[in-house]
Amino acid sequence: MKLTVVCISKQPETFGLPHPFYCLDKTLPGYPIEQITRAYAAAVANKDWKSSLEYISYLAEKRNAAVSAALKEYPETTDIFSCDSYYLHQDEPLQRLISDYQALKEKGLPVILGGAVWGKTRTRITHLIHAKKDAGSDWYDKWGVPELRWAPYKWNPITDWLAFRMRVPMEGLYRTKNISGMFIFPREVWDRGIRFEAPSDLHGVELSSICEKANLPIYIDFNAAFKRGLRYSVIKCIRCSLGLGRLLPTW
Repeated sequence: MKLTVVCISKQPETFGLPHPFYCLDKTLPGYPIEQITRAYAAAVANKDWKSSLEYISYLAEKRNAAVSAALKEYPETTDIFSCDSYYLHQDEPLQRLISDYQALKEKGLPVILGGAVWGKTRTRITHLIHAKKDAGSDWYDKWGVPELRWAPYKWNPITDWLAFRMRVPMEGLYRTKNISGMFIFPREVWDRGIRFEAPSDLHGVELSSICEKANLPIYIDFNAAFKRGLRYSVIKCIRCSLGLGRLLPTW
């Protein structure tokens, strides 16, 4: 397996594992990205779905440009690891995700394999007043992988009353229709002309098109647990809980 890691970011990034790495850290020409980002950040408060479509469309184009450039630089690539900048230095789950993917490939099982993303969130009043250590911690990427939006912190299919019955090619995997911000897929998917796209109805993010068109099994690897965080100021937590998005400034 000749794996190439591809990342998009707003700034130059590094990658510590011994694999070819390409990062597209430049803004695409023709996109008013600051305006798009501001509108997207206020989308919930303004009930503005169009700004989400513009933002997701931009990410799709940037991801496509990054993969194209990476394959030009590393033409021997057999498998592509799309990894967002938030996860580039979480070496332990990165290594596990790569090794599990390689093990499946060696068994002759082509798949799309993504990591599990757990997030600790402080965005509401309840997250401020609960003393429980894991308050606000749950499945992070609810839009990217909506079928896991219910999953409590550290949920694992191995111990679930139903999921443990499902036959998967490796213990700790859970079959889904989508993946999150770090996943590995065979290059042949790209060679078939499948690209990142923003769904016009926004039923998913720009990663959804790869999953829906690849015609491959898709799994979340709960052996490879990644971490994210979202922390608002106290006043913004109160604003979000009370639904005062139009009455208070965003910061």
